[in-house]
Amino acid sequence: MNESIHARHLAELGFLKQYLEEAGLQSDLLERSEEVPLNVLLAPMLKDHKGRDRYVNFSFVPFTDDELESIRLLQIYTTVPVNWKEGTRSSVEKLLLAINCQLAIGHFSIKSDDEIYYRYVYAAPGGQTLRREDMLELIDLFMLMLDMFSRTIDDVASGALSLASAMAAVNE
Repeated sequence: MNESIHARHLAELGFLKQYLEEAGLQSDLLERSEEVPLNVLLAPMLKDHKGRDRYVNFSFVPFTDDELESIRLLQIYTTVPVNWKEGTRSSVEKLLLAINCQLAIGHFSIKSDDEIYYRYVYAAPGGQTLRREDMLELIDLFMLMLDMFSRTIDDVASGALSLASAMAAVNE
């Protein structure tokens, strides 16, 4: 990807940082480097139900202009802190499939190292800057979906809640 695309992504994330700050939310813009291959906007969220830190990051999916002409893809990503109990992964996988059917945006999944994440990729118009109102509403919806299900996911992963009970609650 050429430097002008990286510069455009950095500028767009700068606008998003400004929108967050205007809304009273802190964030840090990390420029790409050897350690961080993409420009990333990192924003702390409210702690989860167990007082654990949570962060959401924003980054553009790297495509060149000739691959995608009319849109840019903005990834919104966070990990879901859980306390794993041995033998619960299969139950969590089934739960995530059910939850994903209920979500307005995004999806939950598990990486090979057992990290659970929530991710949404927003297709932003290619020729426009990110609009403040759209982005703040989208972030609110992202957080609503995360908060609606993260406790249940943690409870099943930790063995505090059975899969059957969690599925009944999700499918209500």
